[in-house]
Amino acid sequence: MKFNKKQFYKASNTVQILIVLGILIVVNILSVFINVRLDMTEGKDFSISKTTKTIVKELDDIVTVNAYFTKELPGRLIPLKQQVEDILDEYVNYSGGKISVNFIDPSGDKDLEQEVMSLGIPPVQFSTIEQDKYEVSNGYLGIAVLYEDNKEIIPVVQDTATLEYELTNAIKKATSEESLTVAFATGHDELSKEVDFKSVAEYLAKQYEVVEQDLSTGEFIAGEIKTLIIAGPKTSFTDTDLYIIDQFLMRGGSVLALLDGTELSEGLQVTPLSTGLERLLESYGMKINTDLVLDISNGMASFSSGYVQFMTQYPFFVKSVGQYMNPDSVLVNRLESVMFPWVSSIEVLGESSEGTTIFDLIRTTEQAWNQTESYNLDPQQRFVAPDSEKSQFTLAAAKFGAFASYFTGKDIPELGAEQSADNIASSVDSRLIVVGDADFATDSFLRQNGENLVFFSNLVDGLTQDMDLIMIRSKSVTDRPLSEMSFAIRQLVKYINILLPTLIVIIYGFIRSYIRRKESRRDVI
Repeated sequence: MKFNKKQFYKASNTVQILIVLGILIVVNILSVFINVRLDMTEGKDFSISKTTKTIVKELDDIVTVNAYFTKELPGRLIPLKQQVEDILDEYVNYSGGKISVNFIDPSGDKDLEQEVMSLGIPPVQFSTIEQDKYEVSNGYLGIAVLYEDNKEIIPVVQDTATLEYELTNAIKKATSEESLTVAFATGHDELSKEVDFKSVAEYLAKQYEVVEQDLSTGEFIAGEIKTLIIAGPKTSFTDTDLYIIDQFLMRGGSVLALLDGTELSEGLQVTPLSTGLERLLESYGMKINTDLVLDISNGMASFSSGYVQFMTQYPFFVKSVGQYMNPDSVLVNRLESVMFPWVSSIEVLGESSEGTTIFDLIRTTEQAWNQTESYNLDPQQRFVAPDSEKSQFTLAAAKFGAFASYFTGKDIPELGAEQSADNIASSVDSRLIVVGDADFATDSFLRQNGENLVFFSNLVDGLTQDMDLIMIRSKSVTDRPLSEMSFAIRQLVKYINILLPTLIVIIYGFIRSYIRRKESRRDVI
């Protein structure tokens, strides 16, 4: 039997098609047994991080994760449930059997609903519109992490942007024997955790015991406190107050100093501010300047003039973007922007040495300038700085490692009753972070600048414990500001956007007219 070329090619094509189909069938069969996910996003937003993988692999015993999710969810929440399932599957896969996940629907079971309520997971009200009817129902979207007698609760999962951080933090907290305590300083008219930092305090409470520490009592800081937050003090520190902070650092404690170099009063009046704390910080290598920094990279601010309220770009609201954050520090290198209102500059006086690391965290652009002594905060002024005044300023800095006591060789101040006066001359492993602004993380400012909460939390984590959780939290940051451009470039882009569409239409019209004239000549011929 003979085949001509046409029949041969036809048979060959048929064989090739059958081979391809066979390969596809085999691949589909294998895919049932092999689960591979490829995350193509820049920040690996849909994959758990190396930190989480390490933590779950090193678990000593079984951790139970109960996801209390209602089965009959509104259509808009079904993708959320699926995303939660996918994330929990990754925890199970990388834990080597040490994490057990259960999806439980408490709806309709009164005993189970009571148990879930006692855990701290409330019912959530859902509103749906089906068949032109508006309906309201209750359901559950909470997660409980259980380990031995310990439990950590995520009351409501609203989205998955921060779910990995919350889950890993809950697992780490439930399995850890150590309780970490963070204290807000009081006694010198500082900003309050109950009023000014309510959102921050609630956020920190998910991971730490958050308390207050009065520095004016003459008593040493409690031993269980790992980090002391001094936020915007207004009144003077006595030598005794400074000694208490100094000895806290010498015992291996950590301090986050959010300090204003100036004081702002009604009518945007400014005066230099000095509390005496500056002397202590200068001895450690950090100097707070009594200036106000302005920058071409800035944010919007709201003002009122009489009965009129207006928004305007305000150079005193300095916006630092990713390229001006220390790329070598995990505290800031994954942040995309931080906003500082009325911020003062910081000078780093010391240098890193063996056992000590001192470094900038955040800087302004090279086109920033500052005001000293003569302050003018009028938002309607024309903000122009001579080139000779433009410079780059440090807004936040850190020192980790060895510290020498400010009181070495000085008289030890009088302390409260039953307080030992034995001076500790130095420390081997202490941590200090100084930021030239105290308002950036207050409730009133966080409403428009949510990314500042991530920055603040990173600082506290970096001072209080290992920095492994910081990388997870920073994955959720989504603000991507445009790079700053010069005035000439901005004008060029502006006029290109105005003129280019018109130019394209004109060119198209000439081309179309030319083609029509050419076709009409051809018809005449």
